[in-house]
Amino acid sequence: MERTNRTGWAGEKDHGLSTCCIRAARPGREASSFVVAAAGLVLAILGSCACISCSGPVEGIVSIPEIQGEAHVSPLLGQHVSGIEGVVVAISTRGDWSGFWMQDPIGDGDPDTSDGIHVQTDHNGQGDQASAGVAPVRVGDLVRIEGTVEEVAHPGELGVTNLVASQVTVVAHDQQIPEPVRLGLEGLEIPSRVIDDDGLTSFDPRSDVIDFLESLEGMRVRVDNAVVVGPTSRYGEIVVLADNGEGASPRSATGGILAAAGDLNPERLMVDDLLVRVPRVRVGDRFTGPIVGIMHYGYGFYRIVASSALPPVEAATVASEQTRLVGDAGHVTVATFNVENLSQGAKAERIQQLARIIASDLRSPDVLALQEVQDDSGRTDNGVVTAEATLERLAEAIVASGGPRYGWAQIDPIDGREGGVPGGNIRVVVLMNPRRVRAELDGQPGPLTEVRVLPGARISPSPGRIAPSDPAFAGGGPLGASRSRRSLVVMLRFGASRLILINNHLTSKGPDDRLLGSIQPPVRHSEPQRIEQARLIRNLVDRLLAEDAGARVIVLGDLNELEFRPPVTELESTGSLTDLIRRVPAAERYTYVYQGSSQVLDHILVSPALAGGAEIDVVHVSSDQPEAGRASDHDPVICRLAVPQAPASR
Repeated sequence: MERTNRTGWAGEKDHGLSTCCIRAARPGREASSFVVAAAGLVLAILGSCACISCSGPVEGIVSIPEIQGEAHVSPLLGQHVSGIEGVVVAISTRGDWSGFWMQDPIGDGDPDTSDGIHVQTDHNGQGDQASAGVAPVRVGDLVRIEGTVEEVAHPGELGVTNLVASQVTVVAHDQQIPEPVRLGLEGLEIPSRVIDDDGLTSFDPRSDVIDFLESLEGMRVRVDNAVVVGPTSRYGEIVVLADNGEGASPRSATGGILAAAGDLNPERLMVDDLLVRVPRVRVGDRFTGPIVGIMHYGYGFYRIVASSALPPVEAATVASEQTRLVGDAGHVTVATFNVENLSQGAKAERIQQLARIIASDLRSPDVLALQEVQDDSGRTDNGVVTAEATLERLAEAIVASGGPRYGWAQIDPIDGREGGVPGGNIRVVVLMNPRRVRAELDGQPGPLTEVRVLPGARISPSPGRIAPSDPAFAGGGPLGASRSRRSLVVMLRFGASRLILINNHLTSKGPDDRLLGSIQPPVRHSEPQRIEQARLIRNLVDRLLAEDAGARVIVLGDLNELEFRPPVTELESTGSLTDLIRRVPAAERYTYVYQGSSQVLDHILVSPALAGGAEIDVVHVSSDQPEAGRASDHDPVICRLAVPQAPASR
């Protein structure tokens, strides 16, 4: 799965908004992209510009809970307020959130309204608090604020209530900081089933996690006995469960939490490194003391901005994984592995890691389907499309790690036509151990050459592509599809038997709405395209089986989809294919960890002739690990298939 940057997935939609909304958000100043997005959020939730129409100041003193209100959007949005008092609990000088958080020292006693708020004091975009009427502050100061209320967000995100200060007065120093609210079984229990069930039309903090977390926005919170379910990301984020994950389910064998139909794990809590350093941790590690910070929202997820050093970590005891599945005279091993934008420019250590996983942890599978192999120039957008040098470097490293000298089959794409990182030209590739399996080549395939089914369940050309000009892969069409990697079909020979292997990397989830975003329920914009891609793949399998019911067909790769979602069930809908991933024990059934949710994206499906007695294993060597230093973001999947050595159909 490819992710563009920290702001979220590619292809996000902007909300429309009126000039009135933009100007009202911060009088006398050109609206930032954040404020513009927030105005779109208000339109999306309330369907009107009236809530931030240009209006005069609120008469009298108001409190932080009155500004926050029992809602995702402040009832005082766009208005000038004064007399707001609070104790400074954290200060930031970084980026969009320069300023400080303050909290009402007493609160209003209503758990549905937050007692905290972010105050923006940076009027020059450089993290400088020194502005007319704005006094420098430190943690523990009791301050009085005058300013304007706004909601700040990226498109598609929820807004964060923000007070843009025109005047900050320090009333007293060294005041008692409010105690953090404990989250979990011994404090406020986090909703564990429902994200939102009313399209953000009702504010229900006791049942909807999206409302629960909003009711704590800007406040100090505490998590005890946190267990890691999402390893340290490149952005310095980790994801945890409170109370050692007690009551959370289903759990993975390594201590993560598994995505399941009807349960997308809303009890996950993200910890952010905005103010303190976050250690490098893996899934299953535990913190030995409380995590304390400010509840905040950004980049599509609620997050605890840790305001003090994180406690020591107790490392998980994890045994190294190596598959037990090996081939023999009557069995072939076939694996799939997304190698995360691999190019020949990768660091030597990463190439060696990948080679060791293939040669040792996967025990040199007979056939290996790779996804996300870039061209030889990597991210450089220079017209290069060949990946021969990249594959040669990987092949040599596998030999150096004790594995066989693999050959490969692949088709270079048209420059810039397969999606992924611009310039990368990612594609799928099939590696074969020539001592065990050979490619049965036929024809002269080009990047848009479509495979045909021939008598005897053969294909031509081999390798070839499935419906390469169809909008499901080429982009456009009635679905408004994006360009996507074309699937690769290749005939293989294992002894006297023919195998038809279809390697896939279905379209990204990039355009989908955020799980904790402003559109509830989130729309899976990319799913119809994956369903159509799956239909085209399954149709080819159906045609092969119509020629020969005993044809041995393997469909595998990064399907970018969970096993219970429609794109996968579409592949199985005619009975031509069986998803072997369902045979993996539940606690081991994941290949990817996204924002602390362990889930299946990588699959191996087989035709009836191969399903009986087929064995499968997910080798967890990547997804549980911190992002820095791991070989890939996906775990490889391997299967062992019985292939009797009788003459194959011709």
